[in-house]
Amino acid sequence: MTENMKTNKTLKFVETLVYYDGPQLVHAIDNIGTNYICVLVENAGKFLCVSVSPERLNTFLNGDIELRIILESPETEEFFFGIEHEPINNTLKISPISKSEILEEWLPEPGFIFRKQLTIDESITNDAVTRNRAIFTVALNPPESRYETKISAEHLGQAVNLIQRLIKQAFKKSLKQLDSLTRERLDIAENYELEVYSFSEGSFKLNLQNKAFAGLWGYPEIERALSLLDRVNNNLDSPETTVDTISEYGGHFAVAYRDIVKYITDNDMPITYEWTTPEQRPITPIRISARQAKPIYELLVTREDITKEIKLLRGTVFKIDMVRHTWGLKNIEDNRNYTGSVEDSAGISLGGITTETKQYEFTCEEILEEERGTGRESTHLKLISFSEI
Repeated sequence: MTENMKTNKTLKFVETLVYYDGPQLVHAIDNIGTNYICVLVENAGKFLCVSVSPERLNTFLNGDIELRIILESPETEEFFFGIEHEPINNTLKISPISKSEILEEWLPEPGFIFRKQLTIDESITNDAVTRNRAIFTVALNPPESRYETKISAEHLGQAVNLIQRLIKQAFKKSLKQLDSLTRERLDIAENYELEVYSFSEGSFKLNLQNKAFAGLWGYPEIERALSLLDRVNNNLDSPETTVDTISEYGGHFAVAYRDIVKYITDNDMPITYEWTTPEQRPITPIRISARQAKPIYELLVTREDITKEIKLLRGTVFKIDMVRHTWGLKNIEDNRNYTGSVEDSAGISLGGITTETKQYEFTCEEILEEERGTGRESTHLKLISFSEI
């Protein structure tokens, strides 16, 4: 028996990925469960095939690696030429060939990326109605979850924390155009906080619900934040466009977004999310891959102007401490007292400020600080400039 005869195989089509007058790109499997990517190279059903690991197959189907790279550089350095054996039963007989036998015209053009269409989880529509809440599902796909349903506690905890922080900041940005009384009424934790109520198999998929119930007409306030998030993620393959959209909101939201794309990049953990509400809005799954996240993060770290959260206060100064360089001001807009310190690099002296009788406009940078251990956030205001009103 020749060596070729020993390695001849029959593959079974799992799925036709690209179809045009017949299968053009196919996912197939052999009798021991090895996956193959096969591309039509000649008429009469002749295919070039290479084996792929489950992880590389997942990377390819999610659009994170070019088809040409899959075919030129297979993981096992083995190449196969196949002829469609039984079109009705979708089987393919393949035989090994050497790399030197592969013709250039068999290979796709550089830059061709296949992205499998995301499936919609219709069950969350029922959950939204029966629970009368916004439902948000997120599939976390770290390396350890690609072979079985498991995820490290660290990955799970950090990912959920980053997602919740991003939604919180998106919600706060979504209120900016509202009047102060409406903002104060809506800006409460239950309107943007999520809680897990179940998980599904596959990529580690969490099903979350908004803490707040939807109103009489099925509209939950968290929809403001999730719609904003969709707008930002509408052009993920264009990093410049995505960063331009993020810059419209900036501040704490930009920092939260920067942190989550860094986490996706550092941990090779694509995140897919979808959401709906009791009013049954259309569901559109959105996936942020490591390939998309990396250039967005690299742009964001160069844009310190985007990540600064600027807060304007107008009112009467009630406290000045020249030794500690701290101050207190009662804000006209919300009738609240604010305290802070002077930004060291601003070169500002508080000595010329008159307390109690004059009104000032303070331009401050708001710094978010997270307590270690508890994860609770606190804010600190740094005075950048001021002027008398």
